[in-house]
Amino acid sequence: MTTIKQIAEELGVSPTTVSNVINGRTGKMSLETRRKIEEALWENHYETAGKSSGASSGENMIAVGFCMGGYCNVLTDPFCGELLGAIQKAAKEQGRYIVYDVPETEE
Repeated sequence: MTTIKQIAEELGVSPTTVSNVINGRTGKMSLETRRKIEEALWENHYETAGKSSGASSGENMIAVGFCMGGYCNVLTDPFCGELLGAIQKAAKEQGRYIVYDVPETEE
C-alpha cells in the first residue's frame, strides 16, 4: 500500500498537506493542490487505516456534490439521475453509502 509520505514525495508536497486532504482540511490550500493530491490518492487506491468493513456507518459515507451552475433541478435531469444511480450502486457494492448535495455555487 502506498503511504502518505510516498504520495507527498511524488507530488512535491509535505506529508501534512496530503494528510490535510485526506481529513478534509483543505480550506487554506489551492484548489489545484487539492485536486492533484486527490487524483494521486485515487490512482494509488489509498485507503486510511480502519476504513474496512468494520468501520462505523459515518466512515462509510461518500459525499457527492453536483455543481451545475444555476441549474436548480439537477436531480430531475435524466443524465444526472442516471449518474447518481450509478454512483450509488457502485458505492453500495463497496459497502459505502452516498450523501449528496447540490451547492448553490461552485465554490
